[in-house]
Amino acid sequence: MLDIKSANKGLLVPRVAILDLSTIDPVVVNTAAEESLLVYNTSIVTGKGFYYWDGSMWVKLSTGDSDNDDWKINGNAGTNASTNFLGTTDNIHLNFRTNNARRMELDTFGTLTINPDNTATSDPLDVNGDVEIGGGSAGYDNRGENLYIRARSEDWYLAVKNGSICSQRG
Repeated sequence: MLDIKSANKGLLVPRVAILDLSTIDPVVVNTAAEESLLVYNTSIVTGKGFYYWDGSMWVKLSTGDSDNDDWKINGNAGTNASTNFLGTTDNIHLNFRTNNARRMELDTFGTLTINPDNTATSDPLDVNGDVEIGGGSAGYDNRGENLYIRARSEDWYLAVKNGSICSQRG
């Protein structure tokens, strides 16, 4: 065991510029690289910070500082819509949970399922306002009494008024 003690000194970890996180380069090893090898990456291309070798790739250590790539529960600032996102990078569905129960699932085809496990005790979707469907809209009239579905061009609509189904073509 290595025990380093000092009242006024630090440990300087080897600094290297890692350009490809999937290879051991630029570290030179005589045999297979050992898991847990620790370095400080100086490359801005792959991201500055402390990295360890997991046996097949470099993994960045989380620092808990505001500049890292973790999503925060209090929101994030300085995001870029082309590079930052909430989601998956593989062919696996994205699940949203509350109280550890699946409430929504977005599958790899873009289909959003609300209450996929059929556990809701109330209506699984409650919309306050209009809903756009395929460029048209659906919602309630301005009195909140009549349900309607309107085409994008608004030249026709289908509505439920006073319990009767009505349609009109412009």
